[in-house]
Amino acid sequence: MLIVSCFLCWAPTAVAQQANEDLNVYMMEATVKLQGKNSLGTGFMLLRPMQVQSGPQGSVSGYVVLITAAHVLEEIPEDEITVVMHSRMSSGDWSRHESKLPIRRNGLPLWRKDPEADVAVMYVLPDVPPFTMARTPTVDLLATDELLQKYDMAPGINLKCLGFPLGMESSPAGFAILRTGDIASYPLLPTARTKTFLMDFRVFKGNSGGPVYFSQPLFRGSASIGGGANFIMGLISKEALFSVQSVGPYESSVNELQLMLGVVTHASIIRRTIEMLPAPDSAEATSQVIKMHPSQ
Repeated sequence: MLIVSCFLCWAPTAVAQQANEDLNVYMMEATVKLQGKNSLGTGFMLLRPMQVQSGPQGSVSGYVVLITAAHVLEEIPEDEITVVMHSRMSSGDWSRHESKLPIRRNGLPLWRKDPEADVAVMYVLPDVPPFTMARTPTVDLLATDELLQKYDMAPGINLKCLGFPLGMESSPAGFAILRTGDIASYPLLPTARTKTFLMDFRVFKGNSGGPVYFSQPLFRGSASIGGGANFIMGLISKEALFSVQSVGPYESSVNELQLMLGVVTHASIIRRTIEMLPAPDSAEATSQVIKMHPSQ
């Protein structure tokens, strides 16, 4: 696992490495709200490092990838969305910041979508001064099948997720709300075949696209608590619903019953979708970066 500090004034940007940190904090800072006029969802940002690093020792250069559920962007008809972020000022205080992000050009989507899954990604350049988050997780945190096997991820293991249920924010600085729930389905592997799994928590509109992760920090304050496993399991795609059909003598109807379950798309699918973007070292990658601008 590699976690880095990220100052968003690049393309690309050099970043300083941080060690022994809590993934809950990193993901809280990396998660943003995506909002259209009549629709909303959640996204999160990961750094995709350059293959060849030329910066100072202990730093990483790369491009920021915005990740969300594809239907979040598809269901917003506008060509620009509002991204609710947060910036940390020199005083140490956090402030809420709204940016505009183009998502279509001439009617064509600017994101890349996995052809078989509800995942969308795009390179972005946030506009928040002096930086949008104190630290940025990298794509290396996306769990592989080998990692899931190593830590014996199975039903009953507790996971965490971040999102904006019904658009609600956890603080005036615009941070997401953290929820927890157990893995509720089996089998998980191979993820290329299963593609999704169930998580036992109630999903609301606005949760879609939020990161789902497993975190066992090495330290809490100055005390060692063991563990140290930290990786992203996937993203919230939708809530699981059960269709109930009612048939009468003159009409019939179908109602959707909430099962209090979230459908999570595996991290390996997210990784596969990110690889559809140009490699960060390529000249094409620069042209693919979509710049944000302050919301008026």
